[in-house]
Amino acid sequence: MNKKNSTGLYLILFAILWTYLLVRTIRVPFLEDEIATWFIYIMHGHLLPMSGYVDANNHILNSILAWLPAQFFDPSPAILRLPNFVFFPVYYYYAYRITRLIESNLVRVAVFLGLVMTHHLFDFFGLCRGYGLGMALMMVSSYHAYLFLHAHRIRDFVLVIVTGFLMVWAHLSLLGTAYILFALLLTGILLSKNTKTWKLRFSVGLVFAFACILGYSTWY
Repeated sequence: MNKKNSTGLYLILFAILWTYLLVRTIRVPFLEDEIATWFIYIMHGHLLPMSGYVDANNHILNSILAWLPAQFFDPSPAILRLPNFVFFPVYYYYAYRITRLIESNLVRVAVFLGLVMTHHLFDFFGLCRGYGLGMALMMVSSYHAYLFLHAHRIRDFVLVIVTGFLMVWAHLSLLGTAYILFALLLTGILLSKNTKTWKLRFSVGLVFAFACILGYSTWY
């Protein structure tokens, strides 16, 4: 199969999945955790840590992004689920980019389909919770961590840090993933063949950024 046909199939699959997700976003009734998120955090504007009822159930990034459209539209389930729905293309694209790194065509397709069609994971993008946002941001962070370790570009380093922080804001259970990314990046920096100044600069930046993530998580 040539590249053009392959890309067309990926786009067709995306259109089918996103359409199906749209139907679920509109038609599936609000779940218990979504109701709690709305009444405890979004409705009253208690979005940030320590500003209201303190609980890990407040997926902060989700609460903030769901609160924004609720200020302009009727806060129906579909409107409150909009941020996760919009983040599915991000997840799909980076699932595609990551699996393109796999040489075997069969393994590549199998892994990609597993990432985008596992229903339990797919459902998160149709809920007003932080799991879909977190998974999409984790894919972005992981892919750019790979690029940074190979090309050492500042842009990739910044994207890893920013998306790493946001994915922890999406839900705290991804803090372990942030640990792993931190360890991989620090190891890659120290073992690289760049100058000592370069290693020191990026190591300090990484440690400072991770300290902010860890400090926020510990505080919350």
